[in-house]
Amino acid sequence: MFGIGPWEIVLILVIALLVVGPRRLPELMRDLGKFVAQFRSVTDEMRRELQLDEEVRRLRETVHDLQDVSATAMRKMMQEVEEEAKAQAAQPEQVQAPSSLSAPAENPPPEDQPASEESAKSSDHGKA
Repeated sequence: MFGIGPWEIVLILVIALLVVGPRRLPELMRDLGKFVAQFRSVTDEMRRELQLDEEVRRLRETVHDLQDVSATAMRKMMQEVEEEAKAQAAQPEQVQAPSSLSAPAENPPPEDQPASEESAKSSDHGKA
């Protein structure tokens, strides 16, 4: 535990027995056991806190790196959009609608009726 061998523990117990006496030795050992248990729980808790702090630090670094990357990507996209806008503004207006697309159809056939008389007659013959 602390680098103490078994003979050293026996020596400490003999000295404690002589100093404290046989009546108070069990009480002293009980108190010592409680102290050691509390000490271990505190050190374990501190170890967990340190690990959590390290994890939080790594996560903050990751978030910071991601923010830098996203800001760089956003600037790059904005530059590309600005360059496209400048290129389109520099080009003369060449877009004209073709005449066939701009003129509406003269008389489109109604959707409910056949497009021609022949198709109407053929559909009448098919019914009979």
